Amino acid sequence: MNEFVTQFFFLGLIVANGSFYTYHLRQYQHIHKRKFSFLNQFPFELFQQPSFDVFIASLLLFLTTLTTFLYFLYQTTSYIEIFNYVHLVVLTLIAMTSFLLFYVKPLKIDIFLFNSTLFLTMVLAFYGWSSFVLVQTSAGQPLPSTVWIASFFFFMMTGIIFNPKLRDWSQLERVGDNEKPLYQRPKLFVLAFTQWFVLFSLIAYAILVQIFSLI
Repeated sequence: MNEFVTQFFFLGLIVANGSFYTYHLRQYQHIHKRKFSFLNQFPFELFQQPSFDVFIASLLLFLTTLTTFLYFLYQTTSYIEIFNYVHLVVLTLIAMTSFLLFYVKPLKIDIFLFNSTLFLTMVLAFYGWSSFVLVQTSAGQPLPSTVWIASFFFFMMTGIIFNPKLRDWSQLERVGDNEKPLYQRPKLFVLAFTQWFVLFSLIAYAILVQIFSLI
């Protein structure tokens, strides 16, 4: 029964995320007459658009967050009880902060940076804790492939969080002549790209875990 429920929420995760991004990308291109860039635009810029149906947008975002949260929750309920509590706290914080990425603008810079930092830290904790728990629960047995998957994502996240360029994430690129210099975002705006990269890493992690759990 638990396997069926896990697969059900996995399908929900894929459908919800696919519907969310497809809908918003089409809306963005329709309104702004240009394609959205995951390299230098933040999640809130995709979500908060003029003349946008707030109810549909919020509903899609809620379903995307909920199905992702429930999938990872069901994937971690087979561990020792104390491990479940830690996972629940970490997953709850990931769900909350990832949801707020689409709402909080840099105009509230303190809240924006706090939420972004907490999101990145909790995702790092999730990958690290998942790897640790899988090792502990497989004592005396060959390590499952999911251990290596979690470990890979943990080290990848470590490199992302300690990227020195994140310190100067707000630095703009100078364009134009010397008399009238203009400033614009570089093609790779490091914090915006990092937020998207980590969001999509959760989806990639879920897909890999689901595939290898069925092998």
